[in-house]
Amino acid sequence: MRRALIVDWGGVLTAPIAHAMQRWAAEEGLPYAETMAILDWYAPQPGEDHMMHALERGEIDAQGIANWLSDELHEHYGIAISPDGLIQRMFDHFEPHDEILNLCREARAAGWVTALLSNSWDNPYPRERWDNVFDAVLISGEIGMRKPEERIFLHALDVLGVEAAHAVFIDDEEPNIIAARELGITAIFAQDQHVAAAELRTILQA
Repeated sequence: MRRALIVDWGGVLTAPIAHAMQRWAAEEGLPYAETMAILDWYAPQPGEDHMMHALERGEIDAQGIANWLSDELHEHYGIAISPDGLIQRMFDHFEPHDEILNLCREARAAGWVTALLSNSWDNPYPRERWDNVFDAVLISGEIGMRKPEERIFLHALDVLGVEAAHAVFIDDEEPNIIAARELGITAIFAQDQHVAAAELRTILQA
């Protein structure tokens, strides 16, 4: 039986996203709560779109979203900040966390097919660290679809050549977990990376 392991990047293969966001906001002199309220890309109701969704699908770039964020901060909070390079600097604060990455290596060595499935923000990825880890690297901005859209999960399953019932997915955003489970994918909610790694280890050893 062909089995697949599909993992997110930010918050799964890195330290928690909130840690990076907090450091970035402090460095830029931004109020954290207010900035995150603007960037809350999961807040819209189903069927509604958000500027961050366009960014994740590759329809606008990081500078475009930085311009928008700068305008929103000024309009709603009277905060003036230059948008130049604003989003790119955010990713300087993302730190690798290799516990689940190492389990991906183990899974692949045991015959699983593996994939990275990440919603991108027009950001660079440390792809050089993924040699011999993933059979597919699926970046939302490169394929024009984003989590939690059903089609991106179906695309990942098709690329890997597996059925939903034979796939395991790890993500740190609950809407993505819900969407995967609705398709019959076993989904691990990485609220705590150590707990998620332990859950994955149990599945791999079964």
